[in-house]
Amino acid sequence: MTVTYEQFLKTYASPHHVWASLASSSDREDPGTTKVQYGWQIEKPSHSTFNWWMRRTDTRLDELEKRVAWLVAEKEADNG
Repeated sequence: MTVTYEQFLKTYASPHHVWASLASSSDREDPGTTKVQYGWQIEKPSHSTFNWWMRRTDTRLDELEKRVAWLVAEKEADNG
């Protein structure tokens, strides 16, 4: 039986937490296009900007992990 990606997501639960997933939006501040394009200079980023960056990274890694797990499940279903 083939399961759609959306159906798979409803049952999939990552064992990892997403960084700053419970933080308020004021504690996850987008640094802006210029900072994203040029990166850090000699500076200490604010906690809210660092939380935004780490949450963005974790969220994208979580999406990748889910997609790979779904593809593995699909391959196993096709071979089973």
